[in-house]
Amino acid sequence: FGEKFGPTSFVDRGGSIPQSLIQATPTGKDDAAYRRAMRAAGMEPHPATMPAAVARFCILLASREGDTVVDTFSGSGTVPIEAMRLGRIGIGIERSRLYNQGAIIRAQTAGIELLAA
Repeated sequence: FGEKFGPTSFVDRGGSIPQSLIQATPTGKDDAAYRRAMRAAGMEPHPATMPAAVARFCILLASREGDTVVDTFSGSGTVPIEAMRLGRIGIGIERSRLYNQGAIIRAQTAGIELLAA
């Protein structure tokens, strides 16, 4: 079930549509590191983290290197962090201070420096 995103993902197959373009799990190594770091800081991880593979798929599909990617409900910061990993400018907007702190922790575990306002 499912196909991995790659050069042949959007090839015309005579009208056939793949069952799934993305194989992703929210419990990948990045998410596990984030959850460990949050617990070590005495904080609860975000309850619904986006799988990094989903964020990467959308960013690669809809932007080019150097573009700005904005996530107005950034939660734990997956989208802006993945955008930065892919050579984009990542902007995350989140009203919850707790989730913003979690995004900073996620970035630190990924070795990415954020500017927080």
